[in-house]
Amino acid sequence: MKMRRAVFRLRQLPPTTDRLDIINLLTESIGVRASAITVFSLARSVDIYNPSSKIATLMFDPETDIQLSLKSFATGSSGDEWKIKIDNLRHTLILDTHFRGFTPLYDPEDHQADCIALSGLASHPFGSWQQKDGSKTFMWIRDALPKSLPRVRPILYGYDTMLQNSNSFQSILDIACGLLNQLRACGWASPTAKPLLFLAHSLGGLVLKQAFVSLANTLQSDNTLRVSIKGGILFGVPNFGMEQTSLLSMVRGQSNEGLVGDLALGSQYLSHLDKQFVGLSFLQDAKIYWAYETRKSPTVKQDSAQNWSRSGPERILVTPNSATRGLYTRKDHTEYVFPINEDHSTMVKFSEDDHVYSILVHRLSSIMDKIETDIRNELLRTGSALYQAVQMGDDSISIDTLDGMPSDSQAPSNSCAPTLDEILKSLKVPEQHSRLDEIEERFRTTLDWVFDLPESGFSDWLQHGTGIFWINGKPGSGKSTLMKFIVQDPRTHTLLSDWKTRHSPIYVSFFFHHRGSSLQKSFEGLLRSIIHQILSSQPDFNTIMTQFFDGGDFVSSDCWTLLKLQTVFHEILEQTAIPLHLTIFLDALDEYDGPKEFICRFLIDIAKITQTPTKDIRVCFSSRPWDIFVTNFQKYPTLRPEDFTREDIMSYCLNSLKNEEISSSDYESLIIELVNRSRGVFLWVKLVVKDLAIAIQNNQSRDELEKYLRSLPIELDDYYAEIITRIPLSHRWKTYAMLEVAVRPDEPLEAREFICAVECSDCKTYQAGIATLLKFRNYSDDNFSGFTQHRSKFYCGGLVEVLSANEIGIVQVLHQTVVDFVCDTKFKTLILQERAKITMDNGWTFLAKYRFLESEILESQGWYITQAVRYSIESEMTTGRSLKLFLDTFPPSFFRRGGGDYPCSTIGFGFAALAGLRLYMIETLEVDAQALDNCPDPPLALAVTRLPNFPDKDIIATTSLILQRRGEWARRPDITVPVMRTILKRNTLLQWQAGYEEADLDLVTLLIDWGISPDIDLGDGLRPIHVATLYLVRLLFDKGANIECWSRFQKTAADYVADALISASREESSSDLVRSLPREISSFLPSDIISYLPENLDAFVSHLIPHLYFLIDHGSMLGLRNITSLKVVLPEFSARIPQQLRGSSSYEEFAEDHTEELAEEAENLTSPQKLKLYERLAQVSNRLKRAMKR
Repeated sequence: MKMRRAVFRLRQLPPTTDRLDIINLLTESIGVRASAITVFSLARSVDIYNPSSKIATLMFDPETDIQLSLKSFATGSSGDEWKIKIDNLRHTLILDTHFRGFTPLYDPEDHQADCIALSGLASHPFGSWQQKDGSKTFMWIRDALPKSLPRVRPILYGYDTMLQNSNSFQSILDIACGLLNQLRACGWASPTAKPLLFLAHSLGGLVLKQAFVSLANTLQSDNTLRVSIKGGILFGVPNFGMEQTSLLSMVRGQSNEGLVGDLALGSQYLSHLDKQFVGLSFLQDAKIYWAYETRKSPTVKQDSAQNWSRSGPERILVTPNSATRGLYTRKDHTEYVFPINEDHSTMVKFSEDDHVYSILVHRLSSIMDKIETDIRNELLRTGSALYQAVQMGDDSISIDTLDGMPSDSQAPSNSCAPTLDEILKSLKVPEQHSRLDEIEERFRTTLDWVFDLPESGFSDWLQHGTGIFWINGKPGSGKSTLMKFIVQDPRTHTLLSDWKTRHSPIYVSFFFHHRGSSLQKSFEGLLRSIIHQILSSQPDFNTIMTQFFDGGDFVSSDCWTLLKLQTVFHEILEQTAIPLHLTIFLDALDEYDGPKEFICRFLIDIAKITQTPTKDIRVCFSSRPWDIFVTNFQKYPTLRPEDFTREDIMSYCLNSLKNEEISSSDYESLIIELVNRSRGVFLWVKLVVKDLAIAIQNNQSRDELEKYLRSLPIELDDYYAEIITRIPLSHRWKTYAMLEVAVRPDEPLEAREFICAVECSDCKTYQAGIATLLKFRNYSDDNFSGFTQHRSKFYCGGLVEVLSANEIGIVQVLHQTVVDFVCDTKFKTLILQERAKITMDNGWTFLAKYRFLESEILESQGWYITQAVRYSIESEMTTGRSLKLFLDTFPPSFFRRGGGDYPCSTIGFGFAALAGLRLYMIETLEVDAQALDNCPDPPLALAVTRLPNFPDKDIIATTSLILQRRGEWARRPDITVPVMRTILKRNTLLQWQAGYEEADLDLVTLLIDWGISPDIDLGDGLRPIHVATLYLVRLLFDKGANIECWSRFQKTAADYVADALISASREESSSDLVRSLPREISSFLPSDIISYLPENLDAFVSHLIPHLYFLIDHGSMLGLRNITSLKVVLPEFSARIPQQLRGSSSYEEFAEDHTEELAEEAENLTSPQKLKLYERLAQVSNRLKRAMKR
């Protein structure tokens, strides 16, 4: 190996190390003179397990025989890594030239983003970016980029893509999986990780694209990592393939021939990968720039000595069309492509004064600008951390956060408080016990050891322990069965009881269920359940509960917001009036669907609560031994089930064979071998015992059985893969469809839904899908359960099972480990093999097809179409492709039924605008640029129409997509008036609890930014500010709306609010209030407006008061008649008159003229609470002078 001009990497340096220290360490350890060492970079490691260590890049003087100096430190046979042990250093220093893994090159003081560089095929992670003149002292990513973008941390990623003499059979997918695993291991999946930018050359770009596609296709656990990818620059990436004739000659007959083969021109794999990546990067709004080479490259050639070199004929390795994925010839995308006048290899080897470098910096700066804009907008959108936590579903408020917060519990109690039964009913989760019921009972007398063996420590903790007890174990080791046994066994209650106190212990439980409903895996569900159980055990706590309700409030399930649940739970734990001896049992903490950091903090907060003679609170929970749990709970008492279950497993094996009428004594040695191989994983034992029983019944010999047992994988994932390999390849599509459909939805599927979705999975057209579903027309629920049970066993080998629930079969996978198996990035390839390269559909796609077809058969566009749209959006977000080809086969009548207030008469494009199917719209516009103009119904009005349960972000994104292509529409009243009326219909001044405000604020901001006037005439001279909620009024005012404008009916915005307020004071019901409003306001109200109004109109009056204040304070005048009606209590009004008006003739005349009229108004009011509210309205007097001039 030539090392005289090599660049070295030095790892595991102490955190306090500086460049001089490095020189001294190397001089003393390997005997090289100090002047022979040059350190070029020094940065903190990205390894989260050793974050304080540092990594350096350096070179040795060419005159130094560094190879000889390092000879005694060499490790391995490759000659590219050396381990240097130095006294008094905690870690051994590692010097290498291979640069595999991550190499940070700079530590920004103001760290805003990370930029990771991926090198190409058969290239070096560092050397491939060095300048082309042979000098090794400059590398632009290390030496120039930190100066140009000081807030970005540059990082190299190295992976092995050697071509010559390689025995590696890794694919692009394998390399991408390696990258993803490294990113996760180094913390980029954390919510606090920095945004990611990428520089990728050649194969590196394909690896990035595959990683992005693989990330999108996983479940929610990797959302943070995927969303963190903000863009990058891709150099010479063979999106449509490359010239690889000479490369194939080099690798022919080698294990890596398949990798090079996938790079061929016209590769189906690359075509499908590109389509998915483009769709996914569009949905994520990632900014991708494409650079292409403009010089031919020398190809590789083998000489007479059988050595390969770049001395072959020159060729265009990657065409501009391939490198830019077709954007090269499109004038509308020129900002995203740029040429580099170099060959394929040298196009990324920039010198210090290279003019192309400034182009790269400009492109990267534009991505950084977008990152900063997104962060700014997010901060503006979410507001305070508390609002973000509660409203945005972050579940991030700890118990300590609630200390000192004002709560509704400070309100006085009332005689109309809800009863205990009403509160218990409102808290109850319908599926509260379903997960517990699903967990298998212990086998006979197994698990008694948890109480009987002192080594477990559990009985002692129940009697004398404090704080937390952690049961952790491998997947499938029986943790949930153990937790169920503990919760249900009477010994638990006995050991928790204290004969010295008369107060009974309370113990509650919650079993997290990743495959269950949202309430079975969320923090909200946890709180509802344990509060319900505490209240059921100790009704005295109802005195706390009732303080959260005003008299006459209707108590329903919907009234329990997350903040209210947290506050109630905090009150229960902190109160001292009622003795509380509480033990909380939680199963499967790893299946909690929120940030694991939060749930850890929650439990630790509970453990910190001071114990007293009348209060002790403890938590026992189970989970897998994930790093985050180890970090937080390793100091607490713990047990691992696999350390105690050997005898249990032996008993299970013996009795299982006995149940199959097999003599266990004949196979005792085989059972002992099975127990030894199980490593305490009960689930593995159950699966293997079934297989062994079948093999024994098939009369296999003892030798064959032993050989078979030894051949079985001991890891569950590997065992599941073994089950899959037994299924014939011709049946694997059904296997793929079943497992995908089983794991994707949040809610469990009925057998009918499951099997119909699977049968529709391969349907390409409407006609084929309808014909498929009609075959099941006469099936009963029992038929579906039996049929599904049989089919799933045949195609999935027992990994999918059907449970009975109220005579309807419910489908779920065998265990959470099966979900993990299906979510692995290599799952599709394992099942479908070569077909996986051209398969983009997943479980969401299959479910969407089924729901669309089902809604057509039932001629229903309600819940079914809502589900179909939801699944379609999920399909687009996870596959990068739409269902356009499938939906375009549907008859036009289907879409005419689908649009609600804006029925579509198109063959799908209008429906896509309504439903937020953005990839459908993009794919349509790719083949028909006039689709927006030719849509019979206004696409912009369709886009802002809200379907039930439709994500807010999709409405905004769809609207933005249309405006980006037809920005001129924002200045056309024939288009924009219906759009604004649609938005205002759900945001009128009466709709104070509609829940749309935040999203519609963003939507209106977007429209105004594109050119819609905030004072657009809606008809009758009405402006948005006349009819909007206070939230929108504030925005409109900030955007320049004229707050003093009058409608055609000579009324201001303040007048319309006053009209509503006065009507609310006079009318007895919400329906009477609506009827009494001015006609021009009523025309904006939706048909279900009554549902948004409170039964007690006093609350509505209090809602309108700040609205009126804002308008008056900012210049909206108020008619004299309204002032007269609002002026109820003259002395209080007089006290609030500004000093400069007191005693003035105008004020005195007003008071004298209207005292009698105001007295009559006061007589019409019957509620003292209303009078008190109207006293506050005296603040209108600060605009009295201007208003009286009218």
